[in-house]
Amino acid sequence: MSVPSPAVLLPVRLLAPSGPWEEVVADWAREGTVLAYGVVPEWVPSCGADAGRLAADEPCRWAALRGERLRARFLASRFLLRSVVGAVTGTGWRGVRPDRTPLGRPFVRGLPGLRVSLSHSGPVLAVAVSGHGAIGVDTERAGRGTSLSPAHICTAEEAGRLAGLRDDERAAELLRLWTLKEAYTKALGVGLRRSPRSFGFAPGVRGPVLRDGGEGEPDPHRRWSFGTRLVRSALPEPYLLSVAAAQPADSGRAAVASGRSASDMSPLRTA
Repeated sequence: MSVPSPAVLLPVRLLAPSGPWEEVVADWAREGTVLAYGVVPEWVPSCGADAGRLAADEPCRWAALRGERLRARFLASRFLLRSVVGAVTGTGWRGVRPDRTPLGRPFVRGLPGLRVSLSHSGPVLAVAVSGHGAIGVDTERAGRGTSLSPAHICTAEEAGRLAGLRDDERAAELLRLWTLKEAYTKALGVGLRRSPRSFGFAPGVRGPVLRDGGEGEPDPHRRWSFGTRLVRSALPEPYLLSVAAAQPADSGRAAVASGRSASDMSPLRTA
């Protein structure tokens, strides 16, 4: 069983291509972990003449995309990912070459010790980078109607807890659980090939606790940090960002702890 961390890294909102890169670099220097987000309309215009270079990251995926909206989101997400990695490595975005494993897990060629994760929902893009080990991020619109069913994604314990909530609380908690489970399976590199009912989260004093028999974990000697943030800055409506990050069990600090404050973000209330 994993233990909760005292805090979760506050996401940095990046206004392409101006940053604030100093916050990204500071988080990386202090924690070895970065969580950042942006929106497609801000990142696509900055691609400009480099659109072809960004499309070449994954030419087969690019060629398969139909419609300007999907292609714009692809370019923006790759530009954001490469910019964040370029900032923390000091190479600049043009020196970053992202790729994917056969199972779809993103990685950066030539940087085997760096783990990355990418998520998007509507216009919102989220990127997580870690030098400690496995990391996953997931984002969803907080107020979206959901067809999620506790029977399909929850453990018996989670479903029992949800049954005692009001309808609005149940929908919010179910979406929180869904994004946490997506983030964790992304960190494992298996995605939803692993059933979300095979592991669960419970509210704790400091945050959610992963309850898991250990099957499929990338390293039994690592502990995990989890958390969800509600981001609002310059968005038409709030979005959830959930992150799952591994760190060495003997590390003296949380992989995603941070003391930086942000007035446009608030923690999602747990039931």
